Amino acid sequence: MTTICYDGNLLCSDSKAIAGHILQKDVKKIYTFSDEKYIAIAFCGFPGDFQGIIDWLLGGDKHKIENDSACICIDKNKIAWRFTANEFGLIEAGLPDSNGSGSSFAIGAMLAGSTAFGAVEISSRLDTDTGGPVQCYNIKTGELTGPFRE
Repeated sequence: MTTICYDGNLLCSDSKAIAGHILQKDVKKIYTFSDEKYIAIAFCGFPGDFQGIIDWLLGGDKHKIENDSACICIDKNKIAWRFTANEFGLIEAGLPDSNGSGSSFAIGAMLAGSTAFGAVEISSRLDTDTGGPVQCYNIKTGELTGPFRE
């Protein structure tokens, strides 16, 4: 799957994906928007679900999500929201928050004082489905850093 994290300042993800037997370590999992209800969204789960989740979040019809996909999104007021396919609704995210296969490691790291960036790095060392360079969206500056293969 992946690991996505939010610590109140940074929204971060890993960049690992597996397509069949092909390993990629530079997949973009955080998207930013201008003039929309949400300013940043980090995804974990099945890439085929991402567009349906975006459409639903931006006011479209509810898309039937077939897989165990999730996201953490930041709205224009800089409030974080959590979406999981099995609940199909938004819940205000706690601090810290994480989702994906490495989320337990990430939450532990952030509760011990790590940033979301450090939490994804730690998850990458412990979770076999998390890896690659860390991507981050800085809530204060609006800057997105990391690998950007679509």
